[in-house]
Amino acid sequence: MDHEKNLTACIESMPSLPVSSAMAFRLCNDYFTSPSDLIRLTSLDPVLLGRLFQLANSIFAKEGQLIDSPARAIIILGMNTVKNLLLSLLPKSLIMEDKGNEHFDIYAFWQHSLGVAFTASLFAKKRGMNYKAMENFFIAGFLHDIGKLLMLTAYPELKAEENPFGIDHCQSGELICKNWGLKKDISDVIVYHHLYIDYSGEHKDILLSIAASNYFVNSFNAGVLGSNKNDIFSGICNRLNIPEDVVYKMLCDTRETVKHELERAEVYLKSAGL
Repeated sequence: MDHEKNLTACIESMPSLPVSSAMAFRLCNDYFTSPSDLIRLTSLDPVLLGRLFQLANSIFAKEGQLIDSPARAIIILGMNTVKNLLLSLLPKSLIMEDKGNEHFDIYAFWQHSLGVAFTASLFAKKRGMNYKAMENFFIAGFLHDIGKLLMLTAYPELKAEENPFGIDHCQSGELICKNWGLKKDISDVIVYHHLYIDYSGEHKDILLSIAASNYFVNSFNAGVLGSNKNDIFSGICNRLNIPEDVVYKMLCDTRETVKHELERAEVYLKSAGL
């Protein structure tokens, strides 16, 4: 079997996450749904976010001017088009929820992706970056592991991090980037967030920032936060040209806010009550 072709063929079958499906259903059937409601929802589901960019760029983007903001994408597509996109993904989401996967915790995946997104965005803020940069860091952090969902869709029997076909989640993510037409900085993060040592492109800062945020969130969740300043973390900080202790303190200072934002996101999605 040509596994790359199989993965590419499965991109269109990738579901939105079950955790967001109830809210998507509610918003699609609510006459009073606003653009801000759709912006918030798509910013809490990596597949919805990526497909939103794909649709907007396939219709409106000019060469070298890709749409990279959920707000802009929703405004130019219109409410009905975005609602139809959400509805088209709902059956796939319900299939994923019904089948499940004993080897892949989809809820933990969502929490990790969103945790890295919030951490990276706040890290950008603490470094004095503007709102646009913070939004970009959020999107890159949120989508960095999207290749895992593609591998789950194509090979539901696989265990997490397993790649018996010689294709890992970063390579799977690269296929998604090409299919969705994601911006180069976002796609570089998806492809190289574990290969930053070999990276020689122009988007080093956002790549290393996501790598640092990813490593920090993993360390915190593993209960080894106090011991995460090792060679890997030091290497990321050195390449960022920021002292290790400064990066570490900035990331630690984001923790309570990230925890609060994750709780808010979960409450919001569960408020659909379906």
